[in-house]
Amino acid sequence: YGIIVGTKTWDDVTDPVHLKLKGQSYINSQEFPQKLELTAVDLSNINIDIDALRIGCMATVISPFHELGAAYFLSSKTSHLDAPEEDSVSLGAEIDTFTGKTAKRQQDTENQISKVEQEARESIVNIGKTITGTKGGYVVLDTFDDSGKLVDPWQLLIMDRPDKTQAVNVIRMNQGGIAFSTSGYNGPYKSAWDINGQFVADFIRAGTMLADRIRGGTLQLGGQSNQNGVLKILNASGQQIGIWDKDGIRMSSGPSQVNFTSLQSGSAIELIGNVIYGTGRPDKSRATIDSLRIKMYSDRDDVN
Repeated sequence: YGIIVGTKTWDDVTDPVHLKLKGQSYINSQEFPQKLELTAVDLSNINIDIDALRIGCMATVISPFHELGAAYFLSSKTSHLDAPEEDSVSLGAEIDTFTGKTAKRQQDTENQISKVEQEARESIVNIGKTITGTKGGYVVLDTFDDSGKLVDPWQLLIMDRPDKTQAVNVIRMNQGGIAFSTSGYNGPYKSAWDINGQFVADFIRAGTMLADRIRGGTLQLGGQSNQNGVLKILNASGQQIGIWDKDGIRMSSGPSQVNFTSLQSGSAIELIGNVIYGTGRPDKSRATIDSLRIKMYSDRDDVN
């Protein structure tokens, strides 16, 4: 009797009485979904005494067969003027607050960043294992062009199989550069270094890197294995004129210095400037900023 909407099979049950008991226990353990998609006609269209189904309001759902009687949030409603029997509603969707959505986006972003960082650290460890632990492979001097014509040797192939049409991991070296593929000879080649000096890779690890310009969205220094990050600025003579580390920011121009650090208590920020005037007389200015006030004073070395 009733409407069959699904079945559950137990291969280890052969007795009807045991089957009924197990089936009843299974039904009792099931929870009703938090969201319902129903085909339902809004009877308020034909009877003004019946409350209308309004989006954003609660609607009571009663089903004696399912022993269900609960109020659900009406999240969406679809009406068909020419076929009202096809009207549908969605009940039970949760409304995210603005702060909730913002927090979720931030958490999702942090989770993604953490995942990328973890994958990057694992890849660093695996690179050495991949190169030093790999045995075998095939080094082939390619004498056939892309059309299959026999030509003079024109590229060197390092592959996991002797036939380039069947290889999966391929390193190609020719007069254009060197490229790496894990998707066969036809690529794509996600890492490459061409003859013009352009290098493309998903991740670069270097102990020391010298560059005229580094462009990107985020510069991250320190953290975990790298411990406390440090940013140093040198002048043309190689002398340090600025540093940003865990203790604060300190800058200098000749004998003049400016320090921007936090106090040991952590409750305030202190700005110190040691300025040398043209007369050679030093003047140390200090400002302390906390949640209540900004205090500024000057210490003149020529004043007792």
